[in-house]
Amino acid sequence: MSEENKNLVQRLFDEVWNQGDIDKIEEIYSEDFVAFYSPPIDFGSGLKGLRAIVTQMRNTFPDYHEKVEELIAEGNKVVARFVVEGAHKGPLGDIPPTGKSVCFEEVAIFRIDGGKIVEQRGFPDVMKMFRQLGLS
Repeated sequence: MSEENKNLVQRLFDEVWNQGDIDKIEEIYSEDFVAFYSPPIDFGSGLKGLRAIVTQMRNTFPDYHEKVEELIAEGNKVVARFVVEGAHKGPLGDIPPTGKSVCFEEVAIFRIDGGKIVEQRGFPDVMKMFRQLGLS
């Protein structure tokens, strides 16, 4: 079970985030999916919100890439530590494009039920990203 769960989370990184294939979201996430981020990120709820954040991030950072450094699975949970990279070429909320590249880490905890992700808790180092963009 743990290996299957790790493979599901790896698909999320490869297919949804790195390739931008938002049509894969329904294959990977449960319809009643919920997300929690620290600091809080308001992108709406459920699959619609997830589609919105993936689209926004890939428009903001067209070369957006998440490189998985560690995947640890136990029971129905997978913990991922990964590096996010990309060049700021589109608006990030009210922040106009800077053209600067970012590279920061995130840790996320995924809970899986019925072969799909039902919960995700993310802890991105957004302060590092803001510093790299010259915003803090």
